This record gives sequence, C-alpha cells and structure tokens, in this order.
Amino acid sequence: MRKVILLLSVLAVIAAGWFLYFNKGETRAVVGVHEVDYGDLANTLEFSGEVVCTNMYSVMSETGGTVLNFYVTEGSRVKAGDKLFDLDSTAVEAQLQEAQLKLEALTDAAARTVMAPRAQDTRLDKQQQAAIALALSQTTGYDFDAFNEALGGVGAEAAAAAATAGQRLNELAALQNAGAAADSSNMLSTESQLKLAQLAVNQLKEAVDKMKFTSRIDGTVIAVNINSGEVLAPGLPAMVIADTDSTEIAGYVYEKDVDSLQVGMDVIIMTEGGNYTGKLTKIGNAAVDVGELSMFDTMTKVTIKPDEGFNKMPGAVVDLKIVLSAKDGVLNIPADCLTADGCVYVVDDGDIVRKRRVTTGFMDMFNVEVMSGLTRGERVVTSPDSVKEGQHVSYNRG
Repeated sequence: MRKVILLLSVLAVIAAGWFLYFNKGETRAVVGVHEVDYGDLANTLEFSGEVVCTNMYSVMSETGGTVLNFYVTEGSRVKAGDKLFDLDSTAVEAQLQEAQLKLEALTDAAARTVMAPRAQDTRLDKQQQAAIALALSQTTGYDFDAFNEALGGVGAEAAAAAATAGQRLNELAALQNAGAAADSSNMLSTESQLKLAQLAVNQLKEAVDKMKFTSRIDGTVIAVNINSGEVLAPGLPAMVIADTDSTEIAGYVYEKDVDSLQVGMDVIIMTEGGNYTGKLTKIGNAAVDVGELSMFDTMTKVTIKPDEGFNKMPGAVVDLKIVLSAKDGVLNIPADCLTADGCVYVVDDGDIVRKRRVTTGFMDMFNVEVMSGLTRGERVVTSPDSVKEGQHVSYNRG
C-alpha cells in the first residue's frame, strides 16, 4: 500500500513539472470569438426623407371673421364640396336683405316708367287725329262730330285748345317731343339705379358665399389652426386639406450612390410607429447643392411612393433603406475575422488557435460569405491581429 501511495505521489510531481515546463511564463489571451452560422446578407443604401403631398392647399379667408360652425376635425376625410366651416355672416346677410328689397322697389318703379309714356302717347295720338279732323271739317265738310264720338270726346278738347288745325298740330308735336325726352331721361335714370342695385345684390351674395367654406378637393384635413368662436384673420390658414393619395417621400442621396439605383426598386420606410414599404419612382437628372444636408458632396433628389397603408402626414421625416444587392441563407462570418492574407484563426476544442485559409464570396457592409474552409458551429477569433498560431486562449463568445 505504501508503495502505491509513493508511486502516485511521484507521478503527480512529474505531471506538475511537465505542465510547468510547457506552460512556464504563458498567460492565456482573452479573445472574442464568433460561431460560424448561416444568415442573410444585403448591401443597402440608407438615408432620410420628408413626406410631401403634391395636391394640398391651405383654406384661407379674404375678409376674415368670427368662426361659427365647424363641420370637420383634424383627420377627417372629405369630398370636394363638403362643408368645412362658416364665418359669422349675420351683418352681411342683413345688408343683402335690404339690398334685395331696394332692388324689388326699383324693378316695380321701372315697370311703371315704361307703361306711362305708352298711355300718354296714345292720348296724344288721339288729340292729333282730332285736330286733323277739325281742320278737315272746316275746309271740306268732314263729319267732325262722328269722329269726336269715336275718339271718346278727345276731339272736343283739341278744338278748344287750338284756334286752327295747323297751330294745334305744331303745339301737339312740340308737346310730344318734350314728353318723349322727359320720359327717356326718367327711364335712363331708373335703369341706372336698377343696374347698381342688382350689382350690390350680386356682390353681397358673393360675400355671404365666401363666408361658407367647402373643400376644393377629395382628401384629408391634416391641420386645423383655429377654434369655433375665434377670429380668423384675412390671409391666414384656418386649416390644411391634402389629397393623401398623392403622398410621396422626397429624399437626397450622394452622387456616388446614384449609379446603383434603379426606378422600381423596393424601399423600406422606417418610422417610430413601424415599418412600411414603397417603390423608388423617380431619380433626379441633376445634382443639387444642398449645403444644409451635406458639407462634402452634391446630392441627387429621389422620390419614393409609399404602398397602401402608409399614414404619415406631410412634413414628417422618415428613414429609408434601399436593398441594392442581397444573398440569403449563406454561411457567413464577420468581415473583421479575416486576416490580410484571407485566413481566419479557428479555436479548436483544446482552446488552441489554428490558422486556416478560407474562400469567400458575397460581401455586405459587415459580413462575408464563406464558400469553403469553415463549417457551421466552428469558432473563429474576431480580432485576428491579437493572436498567433498554436496559442492557448480564453474566449468570450461574440
């Protein structure tokens, strides 16, 4: 028994010595490692853009006034012609009612002015005929009494008013001319007043209509800037109506990236409320100097049309991503794992580093496809410059 214990002690001493001999002065490096696996790789172009609407307008008043009635709220969908709000038109409607009454009175007066000359003309015609009949009866024996009876007695008035037929005819002609001139003057005066009254009515009707606001387009109320009872100043927007079907996103990309873009490319639209999809619909033809966006390069404007369901309002800023190229389901590692000569350091089961050459393929901004030299589950050092072949390491899985 004592021999067995002695033998075990000797073996332990030898083992310890052996370990110390081969590990004397060695401190294991702590390295990061990455486990080889399959995944999707993609090259993308990322930039920001602003939501714009090609068909929108601000609802403004030319005259201003107090807001009385609201028929919509922010976010309401409207059709062209739908009511939006009214301004207080009480005073203007009172003026309109007064103007309409004046117009009616002038219309009646004009009708009487037109009828009066006709009655007078008829009377003067009869007097002229009677005077002629009187002259004929004095020179030719014409039956004046019968003619006077037929004219209702007007002939007797003519006979008493003129000593001779010629003098009477002259007087009647002068009287008729003077009456016609006076009647014409009265008619012109009445006609002018009538036109002015009609113009006033039309203008007041237009003023009332301008105080009742309806939508010019089909769209959405995206902003309401005033409340019922408040005074709307002339020229200030009370609300904004936008045709959200015309919503687009305008962005700018660097000139060096333009050649990699094509109309029709899929676009990922990223917002705080979630992601949406869209299509690249337009690439600008000319570079734009946008100093506020970039200090180093000119940029080109691009336009994106969001797919159905996008609900961000004009003015919102969103992040955009366009996939330029991609490869799915490939064995890959971080590009930082590669050495300058195209190798990687693999940590074996004994935590010893082994250098190995690999063949690479598709590469995106961060990762590279491994076509040969590695298998799924192997561990590669993420900082190859910090280790050497055969080195013992401790590692943190990256």
